[in-house]
Amino acid sequence: MLIVRDYNNIKFMINQDEADLFSDHLQTLEKQIDPGIKRHNWSSSIDNFVYNCRRECQGVFSNVQMFQNNQKKILDEFERISSTCITNIQKAIYLLTAFITQ
Repeated sequence: MLIVRDYNNIKFMINQDEADLFSDHLQTLEKQIDPGIKRHNWSSSIDNFVYNCRRECQGVFSNVQMFQNNQKKILDEFERISSTCITNIQKAIYLLTAFITQ
């Protein structure tokens, strides 16, 4: 049950674009979990299986979380840069007499 909860947390956390980006990680995780679903002999070494699967889930979860945090920081910087004033032009009214040379 712990493995299922960890895996579901990852799947609920990411959107489709991120799922495409992390597809290799998710496939590796699914390969690790798959024997427990299909053919694992639950009378032997269940502790090792659960420990290894949860460790892999936590690794993928932390990578996704780090990616999302960094993406948010980048978007915040883009917003800050886009709202920064680069030049400050002073408007002035000139009279025609200022341009007439004598």
